[in-house]
Amino acid sequence: MDNKLDFLFLTETWHKPLDYFSLNQATPTGYTYIDKPRLEGRGGGIATIHNKDLKIISLSMPTVSSFEHVALKLPGSPPLIIAIIYRPPKPSPDFLTDLSDLLTQLCALSPSVLLLGDFNIHIDNPSCSLAREFLDILQCFSFTQHCHFPTHNHGHTLDLICSTGLETSPPSCHDLHISDHLLIKTVITLPDPPTRLKRTINFRNLKSISPSALTAALSLNLTTSPPQASDNPSDLVTYYNQTLSSCLNLLAPVKSKSVTFARSAPWYTPALHQLKQKKRQLERLYRKTGLTIHLQLYRDHLHQYKATLNSARSAYYSNIIHSGSSNPRTLFSTINSLLAPHDNSTSTFTPDKCQTFLQFFQSKIDNIYNSLQSATSAPTPHPKSPPCAPPTPLLSPYPSFPPSLMPNSPS
Repeated sequence: MDNKLDFLFLTETWHKPLDYFSLNQATPTGYTYIDKPRLEGRGGGIATIHNKDLKIISLSMPTVSSFEHVALKLPGSPPLIIAIIYRPPKPSPDFLTDLSDLLTQLCALSPSVLLLGDFNIHIDNPSCSLAREFLDILQCFSFTQHCHFPTHNHGHTLDLICSTGLETSPPSCHDLHISDHLLIKTVITLPDPPTRLKRTINFRNLKSISPSALTAALSLNLTTSPPQASDNPSDLVTYYNQTLSSCLNLLAPVKSKSVTFARSAPWYTPALHQLKQKKRQLERLYRKTGLTIHLQLYRDHLHQYKATLNSARSAYYSNIIHSGSSNPRTLFSTINSLLAPHDNSTSTFTPDKCQTFLQFFQSKIDNIYNSLQSATSAPTPHPKSPPCAPPTPLLSPYPSFPPSLMPNSPS
């Protein structure tokens, strides 16, 4: 946000599948991300945080075993193809072949391709055979490698920015003191720059008012006679305010300007803003002197600022969760904003996901059909009828009498 970045490419994110909490916390307001975690084992992972105003399309590329990669497309004339790569330090004999196949597919999509990431190749070592073969492949595809300085705290060039068919500025490196790798920043000319909404604001340049000019203007205007009803406090106050307004309009008139606003986080407090200003002061002091003590002060304050940010964020969301405990809609929307992936309609539905979805339901239908068919084709055994029981004698409703006592019987 401070550097007004449109893209932030991250390697070795170490996030797991369906683990979106850290990415959600790292993504500022007005930005979204595209991620690809490592499915097995630990480490690895790639993520791209980009401005929501940019229309980004995620490209489906074959998965290879020698490195991790994410390919993106920025529509334009011509479109810009971006590929982020993380190559693990463990050597793989298939790396160069897999990289050549990937570059062949990317260059077939557009003449403007940006290739970057952590390749874990000592480009600065001329005796490294892998580095020589890697640079030969880049030359075959007309790629230019722009990083010619150490990008790791051990002094090696491991992180690269390569491009073809693009106008790029010379990259610069910055030590954020949060990783053993440096941040590499560059500016590229986008083929289709986005249009950002602007608003018109009115402001006064109060810093341009000198105390002597303000004193002279007040002395000149206040020497005139006040209103006739000078004994009325309300009239005197009105006269005083009008005099100050006229002096202000004279020395610092209202100006209009069209600006774009970045949406800040709702939990960003004035106290955090003061800590950020202090961090900037310590950073400038360290860059000016280069002393170890100033670097240590900057690092300590950086950790304090980070801890305060986490506390403010946690307090903000805790307050929302506790206050919305009786409102399921507020509660679930807050939890989803923390744990669910960001809604990125440009990369959610890919051909692979649609094909997997179709195969899943087709297999469900086939299984149900097969189970019904096997149940109807098997003969149904008829139940055996129980053995016939002897007939039960019928009982007369009349009592038994001897023949001589039967009614209407002859005597």
